[in-house]
Amino acid sequence: MRLEVSHLSCGYGKGKPLIKDVTFTVGSGDICCILGRNGVGKSTMFKTLLCLLPPAGGHILLDGEDITTWKAEKLADHIAYVAQSHTPPFPYLVEEMVMLGRMNHIGVFGRPGAKDEKIVDSLMRDLGIDYLRGRAYTEISGGERQMVMIARAMAQEPEILILDEPTANLDYGNRVIVLNTLKKLSLNGICTIFTTHDPEQALLLDAQTAIIIPGEPVVFGPSRIVVTEKNLKSAYNTTIRVVEIIDGEGNPVRVCLPMLNGGIPAADADQDIWKEGMGEIQNESVEQ
Repeated sequence: MRLEVSHLSCGYGKGKPLIKDVTFTVGSGDICCILGRNGVGKSTMFKTLLCLLPPAGGHILLDGEDITTWKAEKLADHIAYVAQSHTPPFPYLVEEMVMLGRMNHIGVFGRPGAKDEKIVDSLMRDLGIDYLRGRAYTEISGGERQMVMIARAMAQEPEILILDEPTANLDYGNRVIVLNTLKKLSLNGICTIFTTHDPEQALLLDAQTAIIIPGEPVVFGPSRIVVTEKNLKSAYNTTIRVVEIIDGEGNPVRVCLPMLNGGIPAADADQDIWKEGMGEIQNESVEQ
């Protein structure tokens, strides 16, 4: 599988495009991370890639075919989408929610067969949510819902999985579960494209990364090359340090730290405030 985005411009109607001249290529097993500040056009790009919006310019090709000419049924056979949040209209059981991902194969008036049940059972086990099978979707946690939505998307058997901020509003434990799931899908040959406000996630996953910078060409390349302090400063208009730490196994890991107080790390700033306060207390003691 090869997805080629060539000189793509995205926007609404005939107004000025939010994003211009986006070019990148990803293939089977690739992880692609899209970074950029709020309102820069990440969701608009996703809507265009999902053919919910027509391109304002350029092309989107999947194995050489222009996907903007495809019908919804054909798109669903190749591309699945996980939204940032989902409000369930009915308290479906978790197993039923995952089975909804098979609708492009079952049909509107069809019934799930043995193959569909086998696929759903396998996905729920692989993603570690089998224990939720008989629970109402409305009664599980946000992190569990996110995993159910990923399972539902994967039930489509897509080549490409697109996720809009999949770790938003999740605690650290559930973030790690979702990131490990994306890595596992990559190893199984699924191409994943996701947005995030945490640039270090791109580094942790060694993702191909697109950084959307207002008024400038989109920066694209391996995260270890393009996730730099300079590019992050341009993208977010704030100082972000990219530093290297050692993990529990002795391997170097790069992380991103936003700077407060004019570029002083928060910890250093707190120390300065503490020292300043202690100095004032000591002066008062001397005067007394």
